[in-house]
Amino acid sequence: MQNQKWNRIRWLWSVSGFRNSLVHNRLLLAVGLWMCALAGSAWGQSNGIMWQVYTQINGSSLNSLTNISQNSNFPNNPDSTAVLTGIFEAPSNYGDRFGSRYRALLIPPMTGTYVFWVQGDDAAALFLSIDESPANNIVLAYNATTALYRAWFVYPSQQSSNIFLEAGRRYYLEALHSAGTGDDAFAVGWKLPNGTFEQPMSVSHLWTYGFPNTHGTKPVITTQPTNATVPEGLPVVFRVGVSNFDAITYQWQRNGANMQGYIGATLTLPTALTNDNGASYRCVLSNSFGPVTSAAAVLT
Repeated sequence: MQNQKWNRIRWLWSVSGFRNSLVHNRLLLAVGLWMCALAGSAWGQSNGIMWQVYTQINGSSLNSLTNISQNSNFPNNPDSTAVLTGIFEAPSNYGDRFGSRYRALLIPPMTGTYVFWVQGDDAAALFLSIDESPANNIVLAYNATTALYRAWFVYPSQQSSNIFLEAGRRYYLEALHSAGTGDDAFAVGWKLPNGTFEQPMSVSHLWTYGFPNTHGTKPVITTQPTNATVPEGLPVVFRVGVSNFDAITYQWQRNGANMQGYIGATLTLPTALTNDNGASYRCVLSNSFGPVTSAAAVLT
């Protein structure tokens, strides 16, 4: 009988470079296919997690996965791509010497404090952005050496600090996993503000991120920056939001000129200065179909 965990996976691209001994190859042979069919609306907006797999990794550390001198295919040329559905957990006993990247947009169901966990054999790390831009990723939790199947408390670093999230906002979530030999288990869990534990977490609040835009549309802005008035010396925040789930790049501008290093969906100025009075701020958003420019917000 087929391992039930495989029922949570929708294969999207052809699988290349895998050895016949791998579990998922046996699954493909069982249905007589070496080419994976597109499942449902996975190219667009759907609950789930993009799962990218890189084979023939020489080592079990995350550096073996992400260092382009050791793995020239990372990050843009995975050997296969699929969508995880149901829970944020990869199948065990997937294979040997491979690495994975997981990408999604997290939309929290309630405002409050969350705690995250990550578990991976042999190594894993979990990242979260302050907004929907990968450029603002920070490390939440990790294990540098083996944590076996659903072993959430082997190392203190597997648990994040308290993370405040707002309901309905979009946050980019990413995880990395490197496997040498063994059962290759990987999972992500969290605790919600109401005290509910999900270990692993459900994907009901996760949306696939990074698949190609097949609608031929530039970024569609749904939240424009708004004017702000703050006392001198205090911080100010401008935000822009889109409805797209493909990869978007951001570039903020002040009075029409690019602001170096401000490349996320959120612009935070730590201190409002006198010469900022009357300045306008806008964002140029781009995808594979071109750029769009947000409305300008004025700071006073």
